[in-house]
Order: sequence, then C-alpha cells, then structure tokens
Amino acid sequence: RSLEEIAAVHGYSTEAVKQLFAQHRQGGASGFEPLGVLGEFLEVEAPYDQVVEQFLHEELNYVVVKSWDEAGAGVGLLRAQEQGRATFLVHAEAAAAEAPAAAMVEAGAVPLLPQVKALNGFRGGVGAVLPKLRRAYFLEDAAQARELAARHPEAYFLTPQGECYHHHTVTGGAGRASGPLSLKRELRQLRDQETAAGAAAAHAQQQAELFGRQTAEAQQELERHRGRLHELDKRRAASTQAVRQLESELERAEAR
Repeated sequence: RSLEEIAAVHGYSTEAVKQLFAQHRQGGASGFEPLGVLGEFLEVEAPYDQVVEQFLHEELNYVVVKSWDEAGAGVGLLRAQEQGRATFLVHAEAAAAEAPAAAMVEAGAVPLLPQVKALNGFRGGVGAVLPKLRRAYFLEDAAQARELAARHPEAYFLTPQGECYHHHTVTGGAGRASGPLSLKRELRQLRDQETAAGAAAAHAQQQAELFGRQTAEAQQELERHRGRLHELDKRRAASTQAVRQLESELERAEAR
C-alpha cells in the first residue's frame, strides 16, 4: 500500500486503534467520532522526530476525541468486540490545559518540548498532555546522557541512536521508528522528491524545446547555405561557359 493509504487507515497504529477507526469508517461506531491519533496533531522536525517517536510511541497513538462521552463510546466498542485496549484523549480539555516548560539547564542538553509543535487547537501545547515530554532532553553523547540521568532522576535523556536514559535505566535496541511522525517525514521526503523530479523534468523539457529550436534554426541556416552554394555553382558554370565561348571565338578570329 502507498504511504497515503497507510495514513488513511492508521496502518502504523496498534490493532485496537486500527479496528476502532475501521469501524468508524464503516459506520459501525455510533456515538464515536474520533478526530485522529495524537501524532497527527504534532509536527517535529529532524533530527528530533525519530527520537520523539521512539520515546512517545504509545502516547502518539492516543485516540483524540471531542468529549468524555465519545471516549466512553470508544472504550465500549473495544470491550464489546474484545479488540484490546486504547487510550483516549479528550481534545477540549487537553487543548485548554496549560503546563510550564522544563526548567533544567545543562550544557549540550536540548529540551524536546519546544521541538514539538502542536496543531489544531492545542492552545497549551502538549506539555500538559504529555508531562514526561517536559522532562525530556536530546543529547549527542550517550556518556553525558548517562551521567545526567544519574544527576536528574526525574528527567529523560535521549540520544540520536534511540537510547533513552532515565535514572538507573536505559531503553534501546534495534528497530526503526514507525508511526505518524515517521510517516509524515516520509511523505514530506516523497513530496520533496516529487517536486524535485517535476522541476528536473520541466528543465529537461525546456532544454529539449531549446535544442529543437536550435536544431530547426541550424537546419534553416544549412538550407540557406546550400541555396547560396547552388547559386554560386550556377554562376560558375555560366562563367565557365562564357570563357569557353570567348576562347572559341578568339581561335576562329586568329584562324582567319
């Protein structure tokens, strides 16, 4: 399937979340009108998008709904179909929540909260919705991350390789990030590639048209040269004939 199709059916989500959205699309989820998953409400630029997605993998799949009643309807659907569990986020209350930014300052530690842009009405950003994001930092050096985790047991320190250091623990391993942020990044890359390919094709078309015009002009110039050469050949032949005629008349005059 294409990336657009995966996004449309939430193919990156858990089975429970995918089933919820499938029932909604098929009209079998009365009273349940999900707005999307939380990851669809966020924008994170590189190089932070992958580490944020690994760090908040479960939270990015929170199902965003308009009210507590819809959240209850979603829980009821999962319970009735025995489809697993999901977390529902009530948009109205989350959008109104306010939360202070992280206060820790350490050299080389980049707070992740300012790197996450909230969309579609989350006035207070996502700091209130995801409190651990207020205590998350990005560091290039794993040794420094480990040291800071010991000094700040309440905080989370993430590295470019995907490790997360928190107090006396480290989470990491193999596997690439997969979720709404990764999908957005891949879609942006594909659109950029499509734009670049379109620009290259347009340039090639312009060059081909220019080459065609230059070829036509060169062909016309060649025809003009051929015409002039033909005219010169005719004049040379006439001149040769006239010289021969004069020579013949001169020989006859001398013979008399």
